[in-house]
Amino acid sequence: MWQNFNRSFRPINVLFVCLAQVLSVRFLADINFQQHGLVGLFLLISVSVLTTLGAYISNDLLDEKRDEKNGKKRSLWVLMPTFSWILYILISIFSLYLAAMLSRQFMLSISIVLLFCLWYSYVLKNIAFLGNIVAAATTSFGIFVLYLLYDIDLILLLFFSTMSFLVNYNRELVKDIIDLHGDEFDGAKTTPVFFGLPRTIEMLKFSLTSTFFILVFAAYYLSKNYFFGDLKILFNVYILFFLIFPIGFSYFLLMKKNVETKFQHISLYLKFVLYGGIILICLF
Repeated sequence: MWQNFNRSFRPINVLFVCLAQVLSVRFLADINFQQHGLVGLFLLISVSVLTTLGAYISNDLLDEKRDEKNGKKRSLWVLMPTFSWILYILISIFSLYLAAMLSRQFMLSISIVLLFCLWYSYVLKNIAFLGNIVAAATTSFGIFVLYLLYDIDLILLLFFSTMSFLVNYNRELVKDIIDLHGDEFDGAKTTPVFFGLPRTIEMLKFSLTSTFFILVFAAYYLSKNYFFGDLKILFNVYILFFLIFPIGFSYFLLMKKNVETKFQHISLYLKFVLYGGIILICLF
């Protein structure tokens, strides 16, 4: 039962979505919690959780056949599809209402995110390359949208949103490789189906390499301009062990042949990088 619950609600993912919002406002905003107050922060977190949950519901409902083909645990949403779609509509409306309480610009942004998530679940995820880009961009936009509400250092916001995009893009490619058979069965033209597995692996190698060097360059810039003394050492050590090493090891694992579970492991390493990036906010 716990596996079905975890498959449906992704509680750890939702927890880190909330954590990313709280830490960004607390450590990256110049005025911390004063703008919009704690009530505003609660509304922000509520909108993020509801939007994320809505995306999970629509994605699970539309992916039922391919998920079954890939041997994934059944989501609770597919057991009661009518109720789940009604819940999805109510969640979307309520999230827009809460977003409007913060600002009209924020509500418009959330409207765009909701539309793109639904469009992604219906159409875009079945299109090679484009689906991966949109999925990664939607996730990183959840960080960048804070600029509409808080006075946050734009360079730091760009760093975290860009790294979120790059790591999520890599992970989307990996997930498509893992789900290759189910996607072929469902007729989806995902990147591995359209370009073939060997070419997709080469694309993933290039993307991981690019992410690695962009992260190294960005870490050097941030270390030089934002940190001094012992905190600079802590920042460099943290970046090295929790972000750079896992990405490098993912590339190393990708080079190994005849390892059946290597893509599952790479996906876990990249998720570890995402979580590590969120905790990194505490150092600023």
